[in-house]
Amino acid sequence: MLAVIHLADLVNRQLPDEIAAALPRLARDGLRATRNIAAHNYAGLDNARLWETVSTHAPALLDAIDAASVTSDGQA
Repeated sequence: MLAVIHLADLVNRQLPDEIAAALPRLARDGLRATRNIAAHNYAGLDNARLWETVSTHAPALLDAIDAASVTSDGQA
């Protein structure tokens, strides 16, 4: 769960704007929502939602970050 919090913080606060803008909006918003529930309302976190975030959405978002990073470096 802490990894979800850290990933969301990275995506929403530390990525350069051009990389963050290249990421799917729905994925960023969903990660932020899951992060907020995990950080502030642990009892309200649905295990199925957490598992889907960790197993499906987070890896896809990391792939998108990698692709956007390569594109923003001018290597694509």
